[in-house]
Amino acid sequence: MSPLKVFEYMEAGKAIIASDLPVLREVLVNMDNCILCHPSQLEAWEKSLSHLVKNEKLRLELGSRAQMHLINSYSWNRRAERVRLFMREKIISHN
Repeated sequence: MSPLKVFEYMEAGKAIIASDLPVLREVLVNMDNCILCHPSQLEAWEKSLSHLVKNEKLRLELGSRAQMHLINSYSWNRRAERVRLFMREKIISHN
């Protein structure tokens, strides 16, 4: 999957099971906003999927936290705020 797809999945507010890769760990946190599995351990993927199927509360919590993490950290408004703060710091440091 493309790392950019992660943001689409987070926006959907659904529980995410993803490969435990460094690029994805920059955004995803195991058992906080997703479940991370080793890419080649099929048993871990099956176990995680089965766990989510049986545990509605966990599915809803992971999906909700992923969505909130996206809104709080990666929305266009949040990105614009970071650019504005960066520019303000640069202007102040040059004066």
